[in-house]
Amino acid sequence: AVVFIHGCFWHGHICHLFKWPSTRAAWWRAKIEANRARDAFVRKQIACMGWRQLRVWECALKGLNRRSPEVVVDEVAIWLEGNEADCDTWGT
Repeated sequence: AVVFIHGCFWHGHICHLFKWPSTRAAWWRAKIEANRARDAFVRKQIACMGWRQLRVWECALKGLNRRSPEVVVDEVAIWLEGNEADCDTWGT
């Protein structure tokens, strides 16, 4: 199993923590879109190698809709013990 810890800003997560910057907007859009494209490429490669993957998003532990660290850790543990191939966990 592979567990990624993703920052919502850097990976362009669609949540309340992500906002497109207003300064150098074109540069940031290109940067974040490239990060998203690389994430998709890596997800596909990992899946082709037979690895299960979980993404824990920053908003799961930070921000308005955060959950307690214990709840997130329990969710990760349950996923690790299960058979689900691909999963994301974020704020409620």
